[in-house]
Amino acid sequence: TGVQTCALPICQRLYVDIVDVNPPASMFLYVVPVLVARLSGLSPEFTCDALVLLSAGLSIWLAARILLDAKLLAPGQAWPVAALAAIALMIIPAWSFAEREQIALIAFLPALAVSVVRAKGGTPNWPMVVVAGLGAGITVIIKPQFATAQLCMVVASALCVRSWRVVFAVENWIAAGMLAAYAVLILLAYPRFFTDALPPVIAAYIPIKEEFFSFLMHAALPLWAAILLLIRRLKGRAMFAPPIGVVLAASVGFCVSYVVQQKGWPYQSYPMLALALLALALAVVDRD
Repeated sequence: TGVQTCALPICQRLYVDIVDVNPPASMFLYVVPVLVARLSGLSPEFTCDALVLLSAGLSIWLAARILLDAKLLAPGQAWPVAALAAIALMIIPAWSFAEREQIALIAFLPALAVSVVRAKGGTPNWPMVVVAGLGAGITVIIKPQFATAQLCMVVASALCVRSWRVVFAVENWIAAGMLAAYAVLILLAYPRFFTDALPPVIAAYIPIKEEFFSFLMHAALPLWAAILLLIRRLKGRAMFAPPIGVVLAASVGFCVSYVVQQKGWPYQSYPMLALALLALALAVVDRD
């Protein structure tokens, strides 16, 4: 059952001939780079990195377009903010480059920009609302636990404008609908994921957690806390106002995902650190 992949001379079926414990999106995320590599004669690694960089550039352009259309950025401010976002999406990943976490954050950025607009009391235009919803949907499909970031960001925006209507904005419905459709697709096309792949994950992978004190000693959480303290030092209570407050709320959501998993692996901490550093950069620029 399911879509067949012809990576080998004989077509093989996911969860039948190909054994993997990850959901289908984790594999199909890298199918396009492999196909492009085969057609172009380039290496899959180079093609994957190039497509990730192009996706990051497109995401930054879309986020900047959203903020410019809402008049939250002056034309002269767009390039500095875009440069900060480029550092967060393209340089900070380091050894985690092209991991699912980085790709998820790239998809998430337009939704973050739309949330900032709503937190300022603005109304983003419909095409960008759809783009934001699709990006947020891709993020939660890549890793459903990243819904915590979407939830924290949306709640922060609602608190800024003192209206819970933001929670039921169109982009959130799009993201929720995409996640529900993805779950149905897995159930219909890849039933063996639930019967063969998921039980070992629940039994063996999820319960394995690093000892909590040792987990706290990893660099990620102390660094994240230090960044928040620096922002507090620079901005005071204004750190909770948009845009910084919304960016930090999303960072908190990604931090919740990192702590709940309690593995201590660096790539899992990337989204929360990248957004915290972006918020710090915005605080420094705003102060100057």
